[in-house]
Amino acid sequence: MEYTVAVSKDPKSKWYIGQCVEVRGAFSQGRSLEELLSNMKEAISLVVEYRKEEIEKDPDWENIFYRKVEI
Repeated sequence: MEYTVAVSKDPKSKWYIGQCVEVRGAFSQGRSLEELLSNMKEAISLVVEYRKEEIEKDPDWENIFYRKVEI
């Protein structure tokens, strides 16, 4: 699966900071862009796995769905 990562570089620390657009709560950082992207893969995987476990524990999660809207 492919995800979109919004990336910025902190001007003071020079670290790259990332946030996954599709997976709320998946954030990470790295000294290089390559390190950030590697860390983001792990962060996304962890959040997705956590959410799967939460859905299995609480069947009401199945009632939540998302729709895209055009503006």
